[in-house]
Amino acid sequence: MTRRARPRTDWLALATSLPEAERARIAPSRILWMSHKRKRLDWQTATSPGFYLHPLDDYEGLKLKLGAQPTTGAMLIEMLLRSDLARLDLYGFDFFASLSLSGRRSADKVPHDFAAEAEMVGGFLASDPRIIRN
Repeated sequence: MTRRARPRTDWLALATSLPEAERARIAPSRILWMSHKRKRLDWQTATSPGFYLHPLDDYEGLKLKLGAQPTTGAMLIEMLLRSDLARLDLYGFDFFASLSLSGRRSADKVPHDFAAEAEMVGGFLASDPRIIRN
């Protein structure tokens, strides 16, 4: 019997701080700060190799389109689809049906419109063959 390799996180998109122990455990090669809240951005993240700071104009444009604050996942999907990537595999993006890994709040306690995000991603899936939903 062969053993499956542990998944590797190459890029880590964040909208909240990450404890040092978690950063070390995950060991991403690149951190993307997606939040519009710049005051939450810590020095270690901002000075990490390959650091990416998501433009506020992109955040505001997606917020306007969705009618609510976009989730980190929605921002990342939208950003990646504007690139020349060959394929985008989506795993675990279920529009908050299974809650979030980064908090304990329910969907009615967060400032996102998950139905609008599901509709947006559904449109991407229907029109962009590069997306694979797993």
